[in-house]
Amino acid sequence: MRAYIRSNSPLEGVNDTSLDTSRPASSEEVKALGWEVFPQGNDVQSQERFKVLARSQGFTQTDALRIDLSQIDDIESFMDLAGKKPLSQNNIFVEGSMGLILSGSYFLDIEDPVNNRWIRLVLTSGDALSAPSGAFFRCAVIEAEIKELSVLVFFKVNELSLDSLSSQICAGKDAEKHPVRVEYLKSLGK
Repeated sequence: MRAYIRSNSPLEGVNDTSLDTSRPASSEEVKALGWEVFPQGNDVQSQERFKVLARSQGFTQTDALRIDLSQIDDIESFMDLAGKKPLSQNNIFVEGSMGLILSGSYFLDIEDPVNNRWIRLVLTSGDALSAPSGAFFRCAVIEAEIKELSVLVFFKVNELSLDSLSSQICAGKDAEKHPVRVEYLKSLGK
């Protein structure tokens, strides 16, 4: 896992892909915030092991959504449909999430409300991620590389679709006051 403490907070609405590696963050710091990043691999056997792991965490087999951006002609329309909100603002997962990067890479900025800072995770092919409910995050993707990104994502929903994906991500002012956000902050002693 590569993680770095950001020198400033991410700007809302900006796809910031800069990377300052001068202040590394440890996996313990990330895990203390409820996030976990671990190498998983991206071959068929690794994907199957990841699905078993996701099921052991309460996700069902039908919760998996493969997001393969190379198959989408109009990325902006997809992002609008999938999130109905920019990923470069404060977002939370309503019921947590797990993901496996099958190809490509992206940056995930996670808030550290205990130390009043943000940590940038560099996620690449083969990385797996477990995200807590209620934790602020923002995504950034190098635009020239966006078509290379493919992710297997698990959510806890009855029926998985792009619409249910949108219902599992809460953004902006709604995210700040969401009950799972309040519970997350309490769990960190805030």
